Amino acid sequence: MTTIPILPQCNHPATEMVRVHLAARMIGCSTRTVRRMIQEGRLTALRIGRRSWAVLRSEVERFRIQKEMSC
Repeated sequence: MTTIPILPQCNHPATEMVRVHLAARMIGCSTRTVRRMIQEGRLTALRIGRRSWAVLRSEVERFRIQKEMSC
């Protein structure tokens, strides 16, 4: 599992980021859905490079828990 720390020397879970493909796998949806949720403001993300995005792991976990509770 690849995570991207926001601050190089900070390993606090609140600052951990995951790429869109991993976020999609964790939530159980497609990468297209994750990108749409980022556009809609439903997930907090950071642009890393020209076309890549990283999502806060805490946001992914929050969304995953909400999804489980709604089922």
